[in-house]
Amino acid sequence: DELEINELQENKRVQDAIEKFISTIRLSLNEESFLYFTLRGPPAPRLNRRTYPAKSGINEEQRLNQEKNLAKRKEKLRGKYKKISGRLVSLRNGKKNDNKKRKKESSRGNESDGVSLHLQTTIKYHLATDMAQNWKVTECDEVELGLKRIFSSALGSSNKIDDGTDCAPSSEWGVIENARGQSGILDGEIVTSTGVYSLRLNPPSKAGLKLSKKKTDKVKQNNAQSTLSL
Repeated sequence: DELEINELQENKRVQDAIEKFISTIRLSLNEESFLYFTLRGPPAPRLNRRTYPAKSGINEEQRLNQEKNLAKRKEKLRGKYKKISGRLVSLRNGKKNDNKKRKKESSRGNESDGVSLHLQTTIKYHLATDMAQNWKVTECDEVELGLKRIFSSALGSSNKIDDGTDCAPSSEWGVIENARGQSGILDGEIVTSTGVYSLRLNPPSKAGLKLSKKKTDKVKQNNAQSTLSL
């Protein structure tokens, strides 16, 4: 069946893009060029003139219908990923320090002083409570597994991935299933000191990861900033 073949090809494109995204993060961490990553889910619906007429040109009934429709669309997103971001933080003995910033050179791998580098990932959901996780950078498997869990949940697969490990913790609203062929993550980016990599998962037929820009002044400036010490 042609439709099934197309779906299989699209699924492979999505899986390949995800694998490249994870491997690129691992490589940039090993090379100490990683700055941060961002993943974006579906945006919250808003009233705008392109979708709805101006409020001044409608009556009360039309206005109420607009607001009801908007509320329904927002409710459909409840518990889905809104934005996921990851940055490097130095954790000292599991306690928060005075939030002074440290230079990357002094914070990486300095575990003899009780400080270890983590990839802190903040997960923001639609109409649900935010969640944060810390993955130890020296444990590459921990970073890789954490990312795999997030993507597994976004793809709406079962609560297990290939190695039998649970998916990423869902919001208090439980596991949210997506329509067939859709992902809960639409796009994202990895920013490193050598360039910016853009991820695209929607539509699946155009899924991929590519180097969107080489090192820029903005990236250089971000690279000069210190790793946050907690």
